[in-house]
Amino acid sequence: MQRLLRMTFVLAALLTFTALISPAKAQPNQQWGTIKGQIVWGGKAMPAAELIDIPKGMVQAVVKNPNFNAVANQLKSDALIVNPQGKGIKNVFVCVLEQPGKKLAIHPKLQAVPKSPVVVKNSNGLFEPRIAVVREGQALEFQNNGIFNLTVMVQGDPGINPPVAHAIPAAAKAQLNLKAQKLPLAMTRAVHAWMQGRIHVVAHPYAVLTDDNGNFEIKDVPAGGQKLFIYHETIGYRLGAKGRNGEDVNIPAGGAKNLGALNMR
Repeated sequence: MQRLLRMTFVLAALLTFTALISPAKAQPNQQWGTIKGQIVWGGKAMPAAELIDIPKGMVQAVVKNPNFNAVANQLKSDALIVNPQGKGIKNVFVCVLEQPGKKLAIHPKLQAVPKSPVVVKNSNGLFEPRIAVVREGQALEFQNNGIFNLTVMVQGDPGINPPVAHAIPAAAKAQLNLKAQKLPLAMTRAVHAWMQGRIHVVAHPYAVLTDDNGNFEIKDVPAGGQKLFIYHETIGYRLGAKGRNGEDVNIPAGGAKNLGALNMR
């Protein structure tokens, strides 16, 4: 009898745990919509390009980069990219924010986590792409296309994603499995201090990066009131501290909500 009770308790615990880690399933009457817009530079003048001084002994790592000035030994940073036509900002993270204690419903066709990893390469002395979005359960793969060893360090919230360092030989690769957290994880290279990037890990499919013109579109979002989180690695939150917990948006059922141009600086 005691053994049967123990087995019943274990089974109940397992079922509870499975429910906690499983994504929220859509209700039969759940409706969906689209949200889109453009993130633009809000300043009157265009931001000046940041120039990075490259030590002479490390020039070989960036000499083939088209943004490297060999005369001045300077590399043009790719941290803040603003399109002069329309002032759209590239690589702004736009995400439907999951509220505490309430999981987002996920559209049936988006339930499965992608099997293919998100790939980040070592390209001419920079991470390519510099910013990446990874869904929890999806692998992040680093590929070393250089001729030297590559040590990549990834650091996030210590309680969620403890810091790790991967030494990757030339022409090799390594994978990481990371957990979702609100703010992006920092990605750096030990030797080349200018080599930096960010990894956004989310627990659902409703997160994107703006394109070259600052545009974004997120489809099949649960209709109704949601919070939209907008963040850039050098600018921070849109609206400053007020944007830390997201901005209220209403997703129309079966339609699209176009937010238009949203200023950020």
